[in-house]
Amino acid sequence: MTRRLAERIKYSPLSRLAALPMRLRVSLLPLARQAGQVLRWLLRSREWANFIYDYSPLGLRAIVCVLAELTGRSPADLRGFAQELKSDTVFAERYRQRVAETRLRWTSDPQLRYGRCLVNYMLVRASGARVIFEAGTERGLSTWAMCRALQRNRRDDIGGGNSGPQRIYTVDLQADRGGFLDGDEGGLVQRLVGDSVATLRRITEPIDLFLHDTLNEPAHTRAQLAALAPRLVPGSLLHSCWFSAELADFCEQQGMRALEYAEQVHDHWYPGARAALAVMPGVDAGSSSVPASKA
Repeated sequence: MTRRLAERIKYSPLSRLAALPMRLRVSLLPLARQAGQVLRWLLRSREWANFIYDYSPLGLRAIVCVLAELTGRSPADLRGFAQELKSDTVFAERYRQRVAETRLRWTSDPQLRYGRCLVNYMLVRASGARVIFEAGTERGLSTWAMCRALQRNRRDDIGGGNSGPQRIYTVDLQADRGGFLDGDEGGLVQRLVGDSVATLRRITEPIDLFLHDTLNEPAHTRAQLAALAPRLVPGSLLHSCWFSAELADFCEQQGMRALEYAEQVHDHWYPGARAALAVMPGVDAGSSSVPASKA
């Protein structure tokens, strides 16, 4: 009788009112959890923009699947690259020293979290990229991670690391960015100040990996990608913090294979971005067979 009555109420004008307690519980619980995370972050964290966080295990696995699809490397290789950076004591010590002893202590948390710089590290290791253009230096943690990837690629001779120049162009509107960097990192980094679109137009060499982390604004995105287009070669990779209509249109026009991935963030109120990865076909970026387990 009770079940029959519940079914009658469910499909009656009383349904919305009767279901109100259940609907409140379902809708407000996620908000309560996020409110708790926001409160903890406000009390404990020093960050105020460009958040650094870790991915959940499943989130990292999803990113590995996307990178494997676009680079041709195996998931096992990519997981090895991720573990390589997480086990890198030189990388971790640089982070600890800069956060403890420089002005970064006011905007960075003492605990090292890898987030998107882990994706960029895996991209460089998996693809063998030699010439990288990073639009948006900010603190330079991702730049420093890619320097470590280039150093290991040179050691392992991935992507012709011992036969051609390796260089990261990193550009920002502010001259005082890049606090995690040490000069030009032994010639690996060329730090530039100014507009990323104008800077891209001045670059003459092919770009193996382009990182878009400046502004998610349609006109700016179109201008930046238009400036990038002449520098693309078979096997060029594009990593954007945003999957946008402008980026999708560009990839279609250039014949690039593009995928979106949703960041799955661990223990942070920020839900993560919906980012984009794309590759210019023509070269198997993961053709090197060097094992990924060497640290």
